[in-house]
Amino acid sequence: MPFADGAFQTIVSNSVLEHIPHLDRVLVECARVLRPGGYLLFCAPSDHFTDWLIGGALFGERYRRWFNRIARHYHCDGPQRWRERLAAAGLILERWWYYFSPRALRALELGHYLGVPNLINRALFKRWVLFPSQRNPTLRLVEAVLRPIYEEPLPEVGAYLFGVARKPEA
Repeated sequence: MPFADGAFQTIVSNSVLEHIPHLDRVLVECARVLRPGGYLLFCAPSDHFTDWLIGGALFGERYRRWFNRIARHYHCDGPQRWRERLAAAGLILERWWYYFSPRALRALELGHYLGVPNLINRALFKRWVLFPSQRNPTLRLVEAVLRPIYEEPLPEVGAYLFGVARKPEA
């Protein structure tokens, strides 16, 4: 990265690290540009990312691999693997937690398929949503269906992992 050593106090990575094939090099660079005591906050799919997919229940491991491939995921790891990977880069995984329940994952999965009409809208009208208004009955239905999922408490095991890593003090 074109930044000086110790240039940042905090780095935030929101659903990016899983898409990087050579992740170890990126984490070493993150450690380099963090100040001592600085934080890397990240979220990524966990080792349970494909566990609750509807297509996985119907079509098995082949569907799970396909779903990860279309999502361009190289890394769907659990906390122990993240701890090892971060330690090799010179960072300490201080805290982590799962989020995104089985129900939330299934909603995400179905959203891939139910979003096809929006692709058509985008192609024809250059807009993802034709009527982006709170009065739009389709958007109101989507909000009503997703609100309970959004308000769920954190699950014990989830499809995603949030991590807080720290660069040790010098």
